[in-house]
Amino acid sequence: MTGTIKKSESKIKSFLKSVLTIILVLLLFTGVQSFIVGIVMGIDLANGITSGELPYEVLNDYDEFEKALLESAEKVNEKALQISLVSNLLTILIICLSYTIRKKSPIDGMDVKSISFFRVISLLVFGVALQVFITIALGLIPFPTEMLDEHSAAYDVFEVNDSLFLQIISSGLITGIAEELVFRGIITNHLRRYMHPAIAVVISALIFGMLHPSTLAMVYATVIGIILGALYIKYDSVVPSILCHIAFNSMSCLLGVIPEEGAFIILILFFMSIPTLVYLTRSIFFNYPNAGDLLFDDKGRIKPRNPEEAEVITKLRLLKESGQITERDFRQIDRDWEKAKKAKKRKSAPTSPTPEEIVITDTTVTENNENKGDSNNDETL
Repeated sequence: MTGTIKKSESKIKSFLKSVLTIILVLLLFTGVQSFIVGIVMGIDLANGITSGELPYEVLNDYDEFEKALLESAEKVNEKALQISLVSNLLTILIICLSYTIRKKSPIDGMDVKSISFFRVISLLVFGVALQVFITIALGLIPFPTEMLDEHSAAYDVFEVNDSLFLQIISSGLITGIAEELVFRGIITNHLRRYMHPAIAVVISALIFGMLHPSTLAMVYATVIGIILGALYIKYDSVVPSILCHIAFNSMSCLLGVIPEEGAFIILILFFMSIPTLVYLTRSIFFNYPNAGDLLFDDKGRIKPRNPEEAEVITKLRLLKESGQITERDFRQIDRDWEKAKKAKKRKSAPTSPTPEEIVITDTTVTENNENKGDSNNDETL
């Protein structure tokens, strides 16, 4: 009885600790940007006073000071991309330092786990197609004028004459990494320990959506957050959602440079995005894991669901331990894995058997082990 009580108390403490972590990381994420904005505005006011553009007495006159702040805020808006870049970089740095100070690995703590190289292109294209589809679909929906005006006003600050390169680096690359580490690598990661993964994904997506500056942005950001969260849960890694988010944001920058006369180009992109999304959704979500994923799964995160899958995983592990895998070996593993996935699932997933527990009869494995040096006829992967 005492042991049960202690376990319950331990779980409650662990849950409260996770809630505190989520609150702190959200305060960090929002506070860093506000801090950077405050510094920029302060520097601007100080420069105005020292240069004589603003009288020193402005600090003692509330109305004049408020007017000066509004003028400074307009100048800050012109540097929105730079401020976003610095604040997101600082957020990433502080998070990584917090793990290091606690003698923990940021990579392990935020589930930054490697994935199959073959998945990278698919995830990037998926993010691009998703941005094209959502952008044009939102334009076709008759939203209230007030909502559209609110959205335009909230994002006008980003419509500046900054270079496309800076837009992609700031809004695409760094923002994508920072937001995924915060909302998927930390928030979803902590929530899924105490609730169903689907609920954790929805909650983190709602938080993600609420931090966007307009009602319309909140709606579609929540939907995007659910998709990114599903990627994180599916692959047990934040890397897929990072890649998709980077591609999604970067494509938004690229769409912004298409002139109004290029409506035909956008229409073509829209109709191309639909079959692309259908195909990649099946590939990314429903065809995982495949043989390529097994090949890159060095940490054994992919668990077998039946004895047939366990045998294929063990077979591949032996091949990897032998020193090299030929193209013929990989093709055979691919065929075996597809057959194993179709085998009847057991109620309880078996553990992968050790090499001593199974007898490997596949000729390609035997040939590879007996003729390690005779592999010039096959291309090594």
